Formats: sequence, C-alpha cells, structure tokens
Amino acid sequence: MKNPASLLSALLLLAGPSMAQDALVRDFRGIRACAGDVEKLCPGVLPGEGRINACMKWNISKLSADCVDTMQLQVLNAR
Repeated sequence: MKNPASLLSALLLLAGPSMAQDALVRDFRGIRACAGDVEKLCPGVLPGEGRINACMKWNISKLSADCVDTMQLQVLNAR
C-alpha cells in the first residue's frame, strides 16, 4: 500500500465507522469555516503538499474568527 490515501482509508476502516465519521465531520467543518479565508488570502495557491496550510499559517492574523475557532477545536479534539 504505497498510496497514502489508501493507507489512511485502511486505518479509518480499522478504527471503526464512528471514528471515521467523526473525522470527516471535523474536516468538513474546517473546510466550510475556512473556505472564504482560503479564497481571499490564498488565491492561486495550488492545493497539495501543505501549500494551503502554509498560506493559512502565513496569514494567521487575518483569519476569520469562525476559521480560528474551528481550527482550535480540531486541534483540541485531535489530542
């Protein structure tokens, strides 16, 4: 299994359906809360290899309150 996406999928299946569903819900909330910020602050940045995350970190002081709150909750829930 050389494909990272396949490995992640397999791990999520092993972790159980509820854990996988929780992770997808958290990811969706983060995407929805930060979509406007990504459009406004990172136009032209191609997704992949951490480029969007790097752009968001570079512009952290300009992020909307909803995006920051959602990201903080995701970090806390990941622990």
